[in-house]
Order: sequence, then C-alpha cells, then structure tokens
Amino acid sequence: MNLLEYFDQENKENKEENKEIKIDLVYTYVDGNDENFIIKKNKYLSKNDTIYNPDIRFNNINEIYYSVNNAIKYLPWINKIYIITDNQIPPIDKSLIETKKVIIIDHTEIIPSKYLPTFFSDVIESYIHNIPNLSDIFLYNNDDTFNMDYISIEDILENNKLDGFKFKIINNYNEKIIQTKISEYAKRLLITQDVLNNYFKNSMQSNQINNYKFINNHHTKILNKSTLKFIELLFENELTIMRKNKFRNDTCIQYLFLAINLHNYYNKDIIINNSKNYKEYHFGNMDYSDKLINKFNKNIKYKFLCLNNMNYTYKDVFIKYITS
Repeated sequence: MNLLEYFDQENKENKEENKEIKIDLVYTYVDGNDENFIIKKNKYLSKNDTIYNPDIRFNNINEIYYSVNNAIKYLPWINKIYIITDNQIPPIDKSLIETKKVIIIDHTEIIPSKYLPTFFSDVIESYIHNIPNLSDIFLYNNDDTFNMDYISIEDILENNKLDGFKFKIINNYNEKIIQTKISEYAKRLLITQDVLNNYFKNSMQSNQINNYKFINNHHTKILNKSTLKFIELLFENELTIMRKNKFRNDTCIQYLFLAINLHNYYNKDIIINNSKNYKEYHFGNMDYSDKLINKFNKNIKYKFLCLNNMNYTYKDVFIKYITS
C-alpha cells in the first residue's frame, strides 16, 4: 500500500461533498528557565550533548503568548490549538484553556514512557499524530513562529479542498547551505534525504525520482496526520534510532523534513519560490545589537514569520514589534 491508498482509506469521510474543513494548530513549548526542567535536563545532559543543545534552544521570552494571540487574531477559523509541554503550563490567557480553545498536551499523553523524558524536539514532533481528536490536516508552529497578517484557508489549501491535499506554504530549501555539511541540522537533512531517496527508488513511483526536488521551511508547517501515521509503518527503524536520543544530535533523521517531503512526493504539492509571505531570522546566541535590531524595524507584516533563538536581550524590542 502506498501513501495515497493509505490516505484514502483513513479519510473517506473527508471526501464527502460539502464537508466542513476543520484545521487545528499545534505548538511545542518548553520553558528552559523552569528550575524543575533544568534539574531534569542536567540529569541526562552529557558534555557531548552541550555542543548541539545550548541553553538558547530551551530559553524563552514568552514568545508563545504572542504567537497564540496572533494565531487567534489572524487565523480566526482555526478549530483547536494544542500546546505540547513537559509538565508545564505556558504563559497564555487562562480563559483560552478554560474554554478549551487551547488544550495542553503533556508529553506523557502522547509519547511512550520508554522515550521519556526527552529534550529532543524531533522526538516530540514525531508523536504529534497521537494527540486525541487532532484534525487530519493541521498547522504546526514552534513557539518562536508567528503569524503577522490575516491568513485564509485558501492561503494553505489549493482550491480550498481537503481531497486535493495540496499544501501551499512550503518552499525550497537552500541547497548551497546544505552542501556545506557544517551544521548539525544540515547533516540530518542529508541523512534524511538519503533515506527518502532509497525509499523513492523502491516505490511504485520510482520513475519520478530524478525529477523530485526536496523542500523544507522554517516557519509555520502544514502537516497531515495520516502521513505521520504512515511514516510509523515505513520508517520504523529510522524512528527508533532517532527516538533513543534524548537530545539533538547529528546522527539521525530530521523528522519534519521527512514528513513534508514524503507527503509532497506523493501528492505533487505546489512549491512556492521567492514568496513574499514568509520570513525567517536566526539570532543564535548573539546578544542585542544595532545591526540585528534592524530585523525588527520592518513595516512588512509577513503572514509566516520565524524569529529563531532570540534571547532575553531582545525582549523589549520584540514585544514592541509583535504588538505594533
């Protein structure tokens, strides 16, 4: 059985004429400043792990508060918002939780105990499909991902149809950066690309492999629950290797790169090049500077924005920018 056959079997009800489209939004969240979390993390953190897992990957300046508020403002059609955490309550409006617009999902609810605790975002993301009642088509944001302008379903799905499965908000990744092989992330993309190439060559669509162009993004992702469930069947060995790691490393697959490209390969989705609707900025461990602060002085309100790895020195200017 290939993905399309599996998808059709899983989602016959979605093809009913005039069926209402429901799309949920999922976040992963961690408060790296929480003392209990720090104690737990340090218990498992080895010296080698610190190379790819600096504190900046876990710290936050309450980005999720603003990201959730913007999602509610600019994606008013979103059904439910799920926030995956490790025994933490994110700093959002309590009324959103009370009304069940936002539902907190603890790691223990979706991840097998043998892999807990985990501090590896890919492991957490690989279990998103276990969220109870999650819509089959859903959006995924990290807590440093923001929506800055109104987004319609037409911005996401071609022809506004679930049975088309054409996702619009994906873009080409920078092949020159990947080819340098210098970063942990780039190394894992290459590992994943090899895994996918081997799978494609042995699939029913093997004659198409030479024309396939790999894609990636670093902002809001649109995902398909059935695709993620199918990955459990196709790549059990690769998933097991990845999930045994408690921290980010450079020796296993990049999960979302795998998921996006598997779906795209089977469904021939639209790839947007040079779109003006998204932007990503990477701050790393760099403190506030006049040069970097110019990134916030933009009048353009991107529909999809990523402000990656900000630290506390950017807090004031970030809040001013995100609320203006």
